[in-house]
Amino acid sequence: GSANGGSAGVGEGGMVVVTGGVTGEGGAAPQGGVIGTGGEMPGGAAGMGGVTAEGGTTAEGGAGGVTSVAPILNNTFDSSTDGWAPFKYWDGCTSCYSTGVTLTAASGVATLTLPLDTAANTAIWTSTLGTTTGAPWSNLGGKTVTVKMRWVSGGIGPATGATGGFDVYIIASDGDWTEGSGNFQFVGSDAGATAFKEFAFTIPDANGSFDPATIQRLAIRIDTKFWTNSTDPQPVFDYVPAVFEIDSVVVQ
Repeated sequence: GSANGGSAGVGEGGMVVVTGGVTGEGGAAPQGGVIGTGGEMPGGAAGMGGVTAEGGTTAEGGAGGVTSVAPILNNTFDSSTDGWAPFKYWDGCTSCYSTGVTLTAASGVATLTLPLDTAANTAIWTSTLGTTTGAPWSNLGGKTVTVKMRWVSGGIGPATGATGGFDVYIIASDGDWTEGSGNFQFVGSDAGATAFKEFAFTIPDANGSFDPATIQRLAIRIDTKFWTNSTDPQPVFDYVPAVFEIDSVVVQ
């Protein structure tokens, strides 16, 4: 109240602020556990929750060993042609070099010579190698046929502007001669290359009349490239005997 007896002033009570206590830290976590943070309390400092223990690291299992799958066919031509031989691609083939094609083996490669002549300058001509050794094989669906070949020499002659090349087909024929095949090629810049090209064809699963469980022949078919232009000038073809080497044929 005032000293002269005036009305007593109304005292204001101080606002009480409750400060939340700090939650005690727990013991140290094994292997350096992370300290968890508790929720904030009104007016108080952020409380710290107990220490969260971190478990030990789970050891990873060792890598599995590689399983070796033996090839179904592994022709490396070390001492023979391994059952591969030229044959006429189909009975009605009028553009087949079915004679004069030679295949010999020595020093780990099979040398294939195609007796190309001027007939190949006016149409596609076909030469084919095949093997039926051990056929029919077990189901080859999903198996890959890998052929390593190179174009050694010949093929395109010296005519001015001569062009050309070869289409290579890897063919799997089933029990009724339905085919599954992959298409690859040699172009002019491949002639004389020292490195082998690798052609890999995966035999499809059963599809329509094709049955990979009854494969009875594998073939390598080589076609000369031939085409015409809709406008002049027309391509110049000058095919001459061609020499190829086959390093290996593997089915795996």
